[in-house]
Amino acid sequence: MAIHLVNAESILFEPVRCGTTWMREALTEAGIEWRPARPVDGVCPRHALPHHYTGEFAESACPVRHPKEWLESYWRFHTGVSLAHDDAFQRGRWYPHQFFPDRIPDDFGEFATWFVASRPAGVTRYFEWFVGPAGGERIDRILRLERLADDLADWLESLGHERPDLLRNRDVNHREGETRWPTDVLTRFVECERSMIARWYE
Repeated sequence: MAIHLVNAESILFEPVRCGTTWMREALTEAGIEWRPARPVDGVCPRHALPHHYTGEFAESACPVRHPKEWLESYWRFHTGVSLAHDDAFQRGRWYPHQFFPDRIPDDFGEFATWFVASRPAGVTRYFEWFVGPAGGERIDRILRLERLADDLADWLESLGHERPDLLRNRDVNHREGETRWPTDVLTRFVECERSMIARWYE
């Protein structure tokens, strides 16, 4: 589910592998009242898209992550595990896992090669589902994962909250794993994801 900031009547969306568990813990530790926003029926409650919510909100925000780092993080978190282990996932309703095969290969190079061939510009499209295409933005504030503590604190302060100190919050859901890209695959991946990289990372 997205995060509904109660006092500010604002919503914070939660793309997968973008620090969403950390954000929930950080908001709670900072004493900011929040509750899960409820999406429409027929979608997974966690990580639903903006159009899955029918409420009216004064402000919206969404984290983004560099495409290369996002794909590597997704692989580390799901490698070697059937997506069916996630009780929230059902093929009959929308969920981000539908983007991927039922089992993620143990070898990152194999996974990256499959992704570039089967899902060209896939990371860019995934984030556009949340924030809209360049020139058609539908989110008020973008929070970059690479500086998430500062970006989230800035947004909260703009909403009228006292600026919280979020840097002391620990990393969560971080997993290790070697992500060795075949050179040609990385080159093609960067070319495919060029629009997102240029939009937020150049």
